[in-house]
Amino acid sequence: MKKLYTFIIIAFLTGFVLQAQNLTLSKSAVAVLNGDTIIADGDATVLIQSHVDVKNNGAANLSIKCRRLVIDSVTGSTNSVCWGGQCWPIGISVTPNPTVVNAGTTSSEFSGDYWANTHAGITIIRYTFYDMHATNDSICFIAKYRAWGVGIDELAPQYTISDVYPNPANKSATLNYTVSAVDKSTHIVVSNLLGKEVLSLPVTETEGRIRIETESLSNGLYFYSFILQNKVVFTKKFVVNHN
Repeated sequence: MKKLYTFIIIAFLTGFVLQAQNLTLSKSAVAVLNGDTIIADGDATVLIQSHVDVKNNGAANLSIKCRRLVIDSVTGSTNSVCWGGQCWPIGISVTPNPTVVNAGTTSSEFSGDYWANTHAGITIIRYTFYDMHATNDSICFIAKYRAWGVGIDELAPQYTISDVYPNPANKSATLNYTVSAVDKSTHIVVSNLLGKEVLSLPVTETEGRIRIETESLSNGLYFYSFILQNKVVFTKKFVVNHN
């Protein structure tokens, strides 16, 4: 009898694990594992967004909802979620409508929208995607929204920074810049999708061209941030593709 109970428990747990493997997340074709953190940067005066693709790896179509949980937020900021065919009001934490994702297909409709409303700081939100008919079949990621408290009007006369080129980059990418002044804090930081710094490049002149060596970086999505007067004044993304 004890062996029978053990078998039933193992079968139940095995079924649960298999059931929970239908959904996976990715961003720009790079896998986002369950519970991973994605960094989203921006000025405190503009909309900051996070995006992921949601794939149904199962054999049946799934009706997927999104649940938003604010872990920590900056006072005065607001946020909302776009899923289920529309962008929902800030008071909606679980999307009323699901998105139907057919078997073996991917949905790219998700957007986490964050407004700092001029309040600098970091807000952390967890988004969980789950089958509305089998809530244990779920996967989540954490978005870290970093809003920098420097207004556009204040910064406009201080710098001009181009997008990197080429994008996607193979062996290197280049950007042009002009700043009103530099100090020991002025540099460019390149980080990966999870926010880990992979390159740091000093900026010593008020005008010039910076070459970002990408040959040693793996294929995928990266962010480059320009640090001026100890503040991140400019962040954009680029892709490394060695194919």
